[in-house]
Amino acid sequence: MIRVALRRNAAGLVVPILLLALAARLAGVANAQDAPESGATAAADSQSTVRLSVVTNSRLGQLTYVPEQWGELQLRLDNTGATARDVLCSSYFNDDQTLQYARQVWLPPRSRLAISTPALVPQADRFPSNSGRIQSLMIDRSQGSEVLLASDSGKLRQEQPVLVAPEARHTGIIAGWETGDEVPVDAVNLIVASRVAQSLNNRLTVLTGHFLPSDEISLRYLDHLVIAENRLLDDPAAMDAVRRWLHGGGRLWIMLDRVDPLILERLLGDDFQGHLVERVSLTSIRIDKAPSFSAPNGEDGEVHEYEEPVDMARVAVSGIKVWNTVDGWPVAMSCSSGEGRVLITTLGARAWYGPAQPNKESKVKPLSDFAPLPPMVDLTAYVLATRDEPPLPQSTLQPIAQEYVSYTVPTWSLVVGTMGVFLALLFATGFWLWRRERLEHFGWTGSLLAVVFGMALTGIGMANHYGVPDAISSVQVVQAVSGTDDVTTHGVVGVYRSEGSQAPIQATLGGRLWPELAVEGETRRMVTTDLGEFTWEGVTQPAGLRMYSGVTAAAYPARIAAQGTVDAAGVVGRYEGCAAAGTEAVLATQYGRMAVTLSADGQFSAATGGILDKDEFLKATFVGDVQDRRRRLLQDLFKNRGWIDSLDRPQLLLWLDGWEHGFQF
Repeated sequence: MIRVALRRNAAGLVVPILLLALAARLAGVANAQDAPESGATAAADSQSTVRLSVVTNSRLGQLTYVPEQWGELQLRLDNTGATARDVLCSSYFNDDQTLQYARQVWLPPRSRLAISTPALVPQADRFPSNSGRIQSLMIDRSQGSEVLLASDSGKLRQEQPVLVAPEARHTGIIAGWETGDEVPVDAVNLIVASRVAQSLNNRLTVLTGHFLPSDEISLRYLDHLVIAENRLLDDPAAMDAVRRWLHGGGRLWIMLDRVDPLILERLLGDDFQGHLVERVSLTSIRIDKAPSFSAPNGEDGEVHEYEEPVDMARVAVSGIKVWNTVDGWPVAMSCSSGEGRVLITTLGARAWYGPAQPNKESKVKPLSDFAPLPPMVDLTAYVLATRDEPPLPQSTLQPIAQEYVSYTVPTWSLVVGTMGVFLALLFATGFWLWRRERLEHFGWTGSLLAVVFGMALTGIGMANHYGVPDAISSVQVVQAVSGTDDVTTHGVVGVYRSEGSQAPIQATLGGRLWPELAVEGETRRMVTTDLGEFTWEGVTQPAGLRMYSGVTAAAYPARIAAQGTVDAAGVVGRYEGCAAAGTEAVLATQYGRMAVTLSADGQFSAATGGILDKDEFLKATFVGDVQDRRRRLLQDLFKNRGWIDSLDRPQLLLWLDGWEHGFQF
């Protein structure tokens, strides 16, 4: 899948501009400065017509790179020649050539290509003073060997300085992406002032480029995202990425005075109930608190006058919490989506902030010249909060997956029986030698018997060990994004190989999978061939049991959904999009949980007598190994207070077998 935009150059020719938002990790090609010394890389091609550059700056400063988080490397390539070129673009941080991030690309004649390549940023200790370098190579593999391509200046390696941001709670804004566009200064001032008011720094990231990241993992370095333009409407892949990022715990701020309400419909799906009435401009604004249980009539705010009118979108909505109103119309609303939060403002940014009060006692220059007005303080505390961790982290899922993959050991009766035979033969041998008056031979005969039986036990153990076929176990947490066809998945995959394998590790449904990279000095390369498809090169699968963590997100062909009604007997309803898998389903709410009975035709019911006690997680007569694993997972899940608080409506939890995670071993 390739997303294409066309741009007309000065000569009037239509030149394709491609942005491929793809995950890629590339492992080491030889150092570009001494390429001829590498056995895997041939001599450099000094006549290359391809030029590579790395972009690490946005229109408001450095791009954000967070240690141990996925980020995107913005690469630009120009092919000035008359022939097409097929090149591998490879980048790595600092001098770590053995772990690189790459994308195989094809360049038409006289074309310009823009590539967005995700990369996992190393740990913070790899960046003294929070700064480092990104080094990039171009490699031609069309002739069966690797040839480093030099740029038109003769350089084999492109180097660009990069800054990392180890602090938490990063904010991005989608606005002003075209070179000729103006970045909305009032929106930037409001976001910066709100961050400073929350004791954060004054830095934010402008997401630039023709296309935004096409998967939610490339957005995970952002805790907060502000949408201040309609670019998402023209980029369906990025729309899916933002929706899945939000459902996974992101904090989203939508400035509806600047964007089309259609963005809300596409992000929240069927859960958004509302429409735009009209757009107006106001010079006199009073932001009131909306009615609540504690203040049924609301609370009037302070009136502010503006010489230049402030834009406002008047919308009618239902099922969304309203925080503030202007003239009875909602101007600040919020809702949840999965584990994420959404703030919607319909009033222009200038109405939410004012000049900051100077601190005469401080000699330090303030981080912002503005400060949010009182109505905005509570809103920013809501939307600029730290995003929550997954409800079931990898450390919880990994032991469960390990238990599903194991080889058998010799049974207790076999071991005891073998030892009994050994002792009996040893006694018989000693007795026979005693009768023959040759006890001086008992030492070597006893040792010989011990060796024979030791070899027998070893053979039995190896037979049990190597007799088990290679196996894969998978424990995945699958979450359906309410109101949409999207499904997000995170979990672990256990792979058991008795003797290891050279088979490649691949992905076909996107996401990220991080293999074991314990061997230093060898080339490790993750090559992306299309959106959502990549292959690890130079990574062997070791013998024994190895665990891999994986994250994916995709649109599921049959929407997963459940609907139910409450009556005197309990809850009855219907689920669709997945098959029943046993009887251990649970209906979870903020206030408790109920055991659910599933039917093969998609019906489910939860009787009032099926309410589970505080320490009860399954309604099972007999708890076997499988049920016990499920019980332990549910126990850990319901310990997560943040996840329970996110259940603004009941959720049906059930077990599925054979879920396709998209990773191949």
